Amino acid sequence: MLRIAQPARATLVRELTAKGLSEAPLEKADLAINLRGQSLPRVEVRDYGYTYPVMTHQGMVTVRQNPYATVSTYNERTLVVEMVDTKAKEVVWVGWTKKNSSGAVKAEDVQKALENILSKFPPAKAG
Repeated sequence: MLRIAQPARATLVRELTAKGLSEAPLEKADLAINLRGQSLPRVEVRDYGYTYPVMTHQGMVTVRQNPYATVSTYNERTLVVEMVDTKAKEVVWVGWTKKNSSGAVKAEDVQKALENILSKFPPAKAG
């Protein structure tokens, strides 16, 4: 995570500066940014077979055709950006993305994900 932290922070600063915000010490800031990520292992089992009932002289029997199944593993990765109003102590905006992948987490992928999340900030006014 240390190799991803600095590029992620730089992306946050760059994207939010482009939107008119500026970096400030926490005690003077109006917003605090919380960045969270997680990677959870998942297993997916797909059963491509099907069954149908058949009446025999012994009664109803279930017949299974094409009993073929696949098992795959992947990581479900979630990245969340929370913006907290430091005066009111409440979350004022949340953006996130989720991706299924395997292999190592790349700093470039995290940066692209952050750019995508922050493209939705600030939210459009209702009405």
